[in-house]
Amino acid sequence: IYPLFLNRESSGRIDVTSFDAIADCIDALVPKLNLILSCIENDIPVVASTGAGFKLDPSRVQAGSIWETINDPLANKMRKKLRQWGHGNADFTVVYSPEKRQSPPGETTIASIITVTGTFGLKLAAEVLALLLDLEN
Repeated sequence: IYPLFLNRESSGRIDVTSFDAIADCIDALVPKLNLILSCIENDIPVVASTGAGFKLDPSRVQAGSIWETINDPLANKMRKKLRQWGHGNADFTVVYSPEKRQSPPGETTIASIITVTGTFGLKLAAEVLALLLDLEN
């Protein structure tokens, strides 16, 4: 655990090569992608969590390629930024829910429910363990 906000200046303080795998749970787009790209560039397996906000059904949580997600604004922004930065071929596993967001009309605060966020966390842990154990999912 590193007690810092990850950005271009601080990213050099984290040696991703000292880890066997990375579980990414960062909410901020640019720091999230900086960490993921650092892992990819150093051949460190990474699994990233996407957006659980306004999702209600924990049974819909799954893992797949960043390029396969649907109904996920964070994943969409991640793909757009990856293409802008010239990393449109970067592929990695994400935990996401294809469920359409269940936001009340006019609601601007992103809400989440523990059953979905907990499932995201458990699925993320399972995916990282599978990478470490070299198991097929």
